[in-house]
Amino acid sequence: MLVLSWTPFIGLAAVGVASHMIERRMEYAGHGGYVLGLRILTHVVCAGICLSAWRDLFRYAGMILHVNGTW
Repeated sequence: MLVLSWTPFIGLAAVGVASHMIERRMEYAGHGGYVLGLRILTHVVCAGICLSAWRDLFRYAGMILHVNGTW
């Protein structure tokens, strides 16, 4: 049975909401140039969360299939 963890989804939602709120405040304050940097940082954080979830998925699949990996 595949176990679905909601942690990555909650993490992505939290990062997205927080980033959106900060971006809007930065734009209204007149710092529109910094928004691009914040968006890049947001994408990097989201990629890290996704890669962690994929790693957990492959480790779980390896455990089910009795494949020993050292990663």
